[in-house]
Amino acid sequence: DLAAKLVKWTLCAFIEKLVRGFFKITDSGRKNCKRKLFYYRKSVWRSLVENGLKNLEDNYTEISEEVEKKLLASKFPPSTSELRFLPKSDRMSVRPVARPNRQHFNTR
Repeated sequence: DLAAKLVKWTLCAFIEKLVRGFFKITDSGRKNCKRKLFYYRKSVWRSLVENGLKNLEDNYTEISEEVEKKLLASKFPPSTSELRFLPKSDRMSVRPVARPNRQHFNTR
């Protein structure tokens, strides 16, 4: 029993932290790969995310201050979202996924 606990601790506490220290672990976000995890070296993942952010900047334009004020003053102002990236099927590029904040889903 003590040996089993030691092995469990080694796998759960030590090796998991070691792997997470060197790799970004992410799911695919695709329905047919729901239980698959992908491991990227942190430097590779950082490069993929930087390229994904650059693509977002290149493909979207900022709104003017006038439009921003109108949107914020409207009955349903836009909410903020958490942005994360998931690997695309080629696994060498990423796609952005916005997760809306929950506070904006409260009914009034």
